[in-house]
Amino acid sequence: MTAHRWDPLLVDGLAVDLCAVAGLARPRRREPVRVHRLSGVERLYLGGQRTRILKYTRPRPPFPGEDRALALAAARGVPVPRMEAATVRNGVLGILLEDLGGTLRAARPVDGATVVARLHKGGPAHGLPVLDRPTLAALPGRALTLVDHLRHRDRLDNHAILHRALNALVAVAARRACGADIPPFGVCHGQLHPSAVHIGSRGARLLDLAMAHNGPGLLDIASWVGAGRPPNTHAMGHLIGLYRALAGIPEADTNRGGLPASVWALGWQRMHAAVCHLHQAVNGDSDERAVRADVEAATRHIVSAAVLLAK
Repeated sequence: MTAHRWDPLLVDGLAVDLCAVAGLARPRRREPVRVHRLSGVERLYLGGQRTRILKYTRPRPPFPGEDRALALAAARGVPVPRMEAATVRNGVLGILLEDLGGTLRAARPVDGATVVARLHKGGPAHGLPVLDRPTLAALPGRALTLVDHLRHRDRLDNHAILHRALNALVAVAARRACGADIPPFGVCHGQLHPSAVHIGSRGARLLDLAMAHNGPGLLDIASWVGAGRPPNTHAMGHLIGLYRALAGIPEADTNRGGLPASVWALGWQRMHAAVCHLHQAVNGDSDERAVRADVEAATRHIVSAAVLLAK
């Protein structure tokens, strides 16, 4: 959502409640950092030089609840921002975090591979969504259901392209989902990209775990390559090799579902991203531009996934 779409009284109330739980002074003002239609990040000024970060979202697909993921990651020794409080107000989840300040530099592939390997190595965790072989195989069918839902609401123009690509994926999904449990399989970030790794004065911190789940770690690596660009199997293969060396997981580059690991991971990451965009289009508000953007992104990902997985 854009900033004006979130009720300012609701956000103010979340900020006050969270600071009270954390034993902090009432915030004097808040400053938007990144606010969208489904979530927001703001900086709270508490007086003097004290600041905190406020995050808020409605905990529903594709955002199951970042507070649980942050607590889990911290317990496993994964470097994440310190969470000071979490609460729900009028169906909106609010999280209060330490303010990491500015970055020293942009995150590099080695930073992403290093920090996410620590997340994957702990194995699956109770209480998080699961993206295993059966769940992967069901993704094209789920996407078809969401596409039909949007079509019946007259919010979809390119349903013929989507149906053709998704039907091709449904036909091969069970076979291509094989190998989902080959290591690395554990807690995954869900939307790993350079901006999700903060490089500051105290080292690297993993951010934005709102879409954390149990699943194949290679999909995180595929996300780093960039879902907004055409699939690059060469770059993906290079990053898998880097990850394999850093994480010490020799199976990382093992073929899966009859495909090279790089092709398999890129295809399923695109399919997973497409379902997330379709969920946002279905669960979002009446902002037609936002729905159209989600549908366009889902279409790109589905077509890419069909090229990679259904060939």
